[in-house]
Amino acid sequence: MHRYGVEPEEALRRVGGVETRAQEVFVEVYRDLLRVLGEKLVGISNVGKAHGWGRGERHASYVAMHSVRLFKQLREPLKLREDLVEPLIVAALLHDVGVALGEPHEEHSYGILMSSRDLEALGEEVVRVAALVALHHRKRSDPRTDPRCADVRELVTPLAAILKVADALDHGLEGVVEDVVVDVEQDRIVLRLSCVESCDLEREKALKKSWLLEELTGKHVEIETMHAY
Repeated sequence: MHRYGVEPEEALRRVGGVETRAQEVFVEVYRDLLRVLGEKLVGISNVGKAHGWGRGERHASYVAMHSVRLFKQLREPLKLREDLVEPLIVAALLHDVGVALGEPHEEHSYGILMSSRDLEALGEEVVRVAALVALHHRKRSDPRTDPRCADVRELVTPLAAILKVADALDHGLEGVVEDVVVDVEQDRIVLRLSCVESCDLEREKALKKSWLLEELTGKHVEIETMHAY
């Protein structure tokens, strides 16, 4: 896709198909990453590699994949602008880069993003929003009470709600959740997870971290699981 500029379907045809649902989904998401970030992905990759991607490149990739999938399916109930996917992707890929510096790692991640010259091509606002979203990816953290978010709270809060859930969907760092499909109903939001094996832990963690999503949408969040092909 990157080298020849082809669409996901053609890229998959050329390499002979896929083995897992996660591979198929990630190819689709990678198209979005290329469209939104293009060559700016190089700077993001530099930051990630310099810090071991926090908990590893695989975890960062899965969290980014789930974040984009959730963003596209929750745009309407969260009233999200399309361009906000850019800081969300940056935050998802780099939310754990502060791990190597110790706890609280989210504060270190915030500092790394805010001070990195590799991210300058993204622009000051995108970097700041991404850094604040990464800062608030943990369960009880609330950007609405953080004075650092004062003038961008309406941007940061719904993205943080998405990243909390996306991070929980790879809680065990094993990639057991391969996709998430969202059904938005009148009084509830149902997340349907495709799992390669038991993802009870991820389901439990995602339910606990969905409180902000529930508050912002006024809808109860439920999570169902099924086996991926």
